[in-house]
Amino acid sequence: MNFIKYTTLSLLILLSISSFSQNQMELVRNRIKYQGLEISAKDAKEIAYEVNSPRAYESFSKAKKMNSWNLVWAFVGGWELGSGAVNLAQGYTVGALDMLIGAGLIALPYTGKRKRKYSMYLKSGIEEYNRTLESSK
Repeated sequence: MNFIKYTTLSLLILLSISSFSQNQMELVRNRIKYQGLEISAKDAKEIAYEVNSPRAYESFSKAKKMNSWNLVWAFVGGWELGSGAVNLAQGYTVGALDMLIGAGLIALPYTGKRKRKYSMYLKSGIEEYNRTLESSK
């Protein structure tokens, strides 16, 4: 009889630990993994809001905002690069400057400093989210 109780108790503990670890987030190559799926910073922000983790929510919000600005800068840079190419083709030498500015704006999201800052926001959000899960256990 004791064997059945211990076995049942052991299984319950293993299942609770396993379900807890499935709800944790982890950072894999600058991507957020949650329940075996890759999710965006926007999704992570919503999940953090649902579990009432304001610090994680704030970090994921900053990462999301940074990612959105990266897209804006890349778009503006592409526009500047294209208009510079047109100006250069029409004989205006200012087109070279436009192309240089455009290339710089396109490359901006890929600079090491911005990548590290984005990773830092994701990492701190994940740590805060997991800490909230552990404290609510």
